[in-house]
Amino acid sequence: MKTGKPLDTGRAAFCLAGVECRGFETKRITSAVEFFLCWLSHVLLHPSLFTVKGVEKMDQQSPEQVVNTILKGNADEYACLVQRFQSPIFRYCYHMLGHREEAEDASQEVFWKAYRHLKTYKPDVPFAAWLYKIAYHHCIDVLRKRKLSTFLPLFFRSEKQHSPVDQHIEDVYFSEAVYLSMMKLSAEERTLLILRGVEEKPFDEISMILKKNAASLRKKYERTAAKFRLYYSQAKGGEEKNETEACRMGY
Repeated sequence: MKTGKPLDTGRAAFCLAGVECRGFETKRITSAVEFFLCWLSHVLLHPSLFTVKGVEKMDQQSPEQVVNTILKGNADEYACLVQRFQSPIFRYCYHMLGHREEAEDASQEVFWKAYRHLKTYKPDVPFAAWLYKIAYHHCIDVLRKRKLSTFLPLFFRSEKQHSPVDQHIEDVYFSEAVYLSMMKLSAEERTLLILRGVEEKPFDEISMILKKNAASLRKKYERTAAKFRLYYSQAKGGEEKNETEACRMGY
């Protein structure tokens, strides 16, 4: 999509887009898509450089109301949605993909896809659920292309006690045990664990993302959490056995 004249992505252009930028180097590009992605990447990666006009409105308006404002012609309000959801979407992509740079790229793609298809959004569905659904499918595509699942840092909470089921696993964040355990779970199972165990989203909202019955997802969550704990325990036991053997052999 080309424009008749180059787009200035410096202070003036960002102010027109609803963002005031401090210290952002001016560049000239001819593609509106390049402009959007360039702007979006800097909002996501360097939020301290930007002040979004009207971002305080998000405290007074629901995301659905902001979307309605955008669809009426106020495209600059999209910056408010980016600021609102940039952290949870990045966190979700990071948990799914296990790599910071891939998560940053994925976050940009998710917001770009959401912007392009905003007219297809239906207000009877929470905007967050709609956005997470886009993120879910995008991450699935990335994983398919990579043809490799990676480990995920997860915190599991009991549905009955709402307390940690497993200890904080930061100390084994990059352990082989976590990697091997997550390799045995499907992408849908990982998504379910992330959205419920990490993001603490209600099952009704998760059902909109995965297009599955909320009651069945609740049961699947418990089964999947149990599977992960079993896999992790088995993998961890194997690690400890190998470490013991190595010590015995004097390595």
